[in-house]
This record gives sequence, C-alpha cells and structure tokens, in this order.
Amino acid sequence: RCVQETGTWGNPVCKKLENYRKLLVHKLPESKYLDDRPVFPEDKRFADAYFRGGIEEEREERRRFKQEQEDEHLRNHYAFRDMIDRFRREGQARQEGEGQQQQEEVNNNDVSHSSRNDQSLPTYYSENTQSDNEQSSRVNKNESLNQSSDHYSESDKERQKDISEDKLDIDASA
Repeated sequence: RCVQETGTWGNPVCKKLENYRKLLVHKLPESKYLDDRPVFPEDKRFADAYFRGGIEEEREERRRFKQEQEDEHLRNHYAFRDMIDRFRREGQARQEGEGQQQQEEVNNNDVSHSSRNDQSLPTYYSENTQSDNEQSSRVNKNESLNQSSDHYSESDKERQKDISEDKLDIDASA
C-alpha cells in the first residue's frame, strides 16, 4: 500500500523543511493530493529533476516540459488544419459529384422527353403556349367574323362578340 493523500497543514515540521512539497512529492511518488492540492504528473517530474540536479536541473526540466506542450499544441493545430482541408476537399468532391449526377439526370430527362410526344406531357410552358395559341386563334376568328359581316346582322355580331369576350375572360381566369 502507498500513501495517496497527505495533509501536513499546521504541522510545525513542514515550516522547518526546505521545499517540503517537492520533498514529499519526490519521496511519495504515488501521492495524488498533498495539503488539499492535487499532485500533477509535471509536479512529480519537476521534483525528481530538483533532487537529481538542483534548481538548474528543475529549470531545464520545466523548459523541456514547456517545449513538449508547445510541440503537442502545434501537432494538434496541424492535425486540425489537415482535417478541415480534408473535409473541404471531400465536400467539394461530393458537390461536384452531385452536380454531375444532376446534370446526367437532366440530360437523361431531356433525351427521354424529346423521344416522347410533346402533347402527352403537359407542362406549365406547353399549357400556357397552347392557351396563348388558342387565344390568338380566337382573336383571329373574331376579326374574321367582324370582317365578313355581309351575312350577319348587327345583333348577331354583338352576340358573337360577347360570346368571344366571355370565352377569353374564362380562359384568362383559369
């Protein structure tokens, strides 16, 4: 068994020991808490370095630890940047693939539509074009009726004109 938590506060011996925290961390390597403060792995490294070579060795160990932390941070930064770049490339490739797939679908639809009879597939444009053609033919009929007034009476012309206008109103509202 080993000591993992030590409470030395208020102990007069601790005041007499120089660097008592370093000493206890070095002598009790399994300790997790000392005086209600956690003992971190770097604390153990620094204490071991201090007792190995004094304050200069501890400073050198702190410098190495700081460099290791910076190197780790830089590796994580580069790994994150590489991950972002990879996701961007995959996203662009996916968008290009979807764009090509959509273009192929459009091309396939164009080929299949052109092989069919246009009247079998009513579309918004074809319906509007058809109704526009019908309206222009009706207007032409009305003009021709008005021009060939020799065999119609005036009341027949008015009635025919009213009927034509009603049909145009109905078509326009539909």
